[in-house]
Amino acid sequence: MRRSFRAATVFAGSAACAVGLAPVAGATAKAPDTRAFTCSTFTEFAVRLYYTASENHPKPACVSGNGSVRLGNGKLKFQSYVGSGYSGYMYIGGKRHMFTVGEEPHNLYGQTVSKIYLQWVG
Repeated sequence: MRRSFRAATVFAGSAACAVGLAPVAGATAKAPDTRAFTCSTFTEFAVRLYYTASENHPKPACVSGNGSVRLGNGKLKFQSYVGSGYSGYMYIGGKRHMFTVGEEPHNLYGQTVSKIYLQWVG
């Protein structure tokens, strides 16, 4: 009697776990919504990366969303950035560096930024 009860409990627990982990009917997996684009005159809710003069690009690059995105060919040089409402990591010269929320510009001194991972923190 004890063994049959134990087996039934394990079976019921496994079935409940499978049901709990099954996706909801009609649901789709959510892809990261991070995107990089050329900023408008002022894009409030985005990390803004300002190009060096040698890049010959008058408007800054903007990155928004939650997740990671590559920036161009990975060889773009930037003078500074503003974190806005995001924190995360930038890959500067191939190394990961943390950045935080804020509207203060931070110098990048013409370094290459190849990838950025960000998360909205408000």
